[in-house]
Amino acid sequence: MWFRCYGAVAPIQLTDNGFELRYPGSRLSDADLITDTSLVAFVLALVWELTYSGFIVTPLGVQTIEFLVGLGVPPLFVYLTLLVGGFGLFWKVYWIAIDRTRRRAETYLSCRYLGLRFATPLLAIAAGYHLAHYIGFGISLWPSLLDALAMPLDPPPNPTRYALPGWFNYVEIAGILLGHVLAVWIAHTISFELFPGKLQAIRSQYPLIVLMVFLTMVSLYLVSQGTMNPPYISS
Repeated sequence: MWFRCYGAVAPIQLTDNGFELRYPGSRLSDADLITDTSLVAFVLALVWELTYSGFIVTPLGVQTIEFLVGLGVPPLFVYLTLLVGGFGLFWKVYWIAIDRTRRRAETYLSCRYLGLRFATPLLAIAAGYHLAHYIGFGISLWPSLLDALAMPLDPPPNPTRYALPGWFNYVEIAGILLGHVLAVWIAHTISFELFPGKLQAIRSQYPLIVLMVFLTMVSLYLVSQGTMNPPYISS
């Protein structure tokens, strides 16, 4: 499922006629991509997991964890509460936004159906954040991967790693911004597909745009902060 969701964002798609080159995220407007509320939960979990893993290594996240542990809460319970509680908050806020979307559009389409259709743009956000979060690791460890493939039974004792330049942080920020721009574009496309009236389609997008802008601000804030080791976790 993880590969299926992220694969829908990719510019190369496997179809009945073979491989096709498409615009990134063009499949996200398909109605058959998210067909159940459990898949909506999976998409929200993708977005929240990346947000969570970015939060706990920032100074604010470390201070929050240390404060809660200082109150006597066990560290493992703190991490579990932040993970599960944050996902629950994401879930609640998403369906509130879908309910507001339905009211503003004045449509007879159910909240469940709208929730299924508008979950797909969030995959663009998750893909952009995933790219920003892991592209640095992928590039820096690329020589080690080549060494392991060339000598799988006798890897070098000191694997080679690339040192990333200082401006590489802008690549991460660009990945997040492109993911959110793509998400807004896909949500715009879905709105005009679902609602016949132009003003109806535009009005319906306001709650989701507010949600996406909020996610953009949070993501950029986390990327802009310096990283630290998460406390109470042995390396």
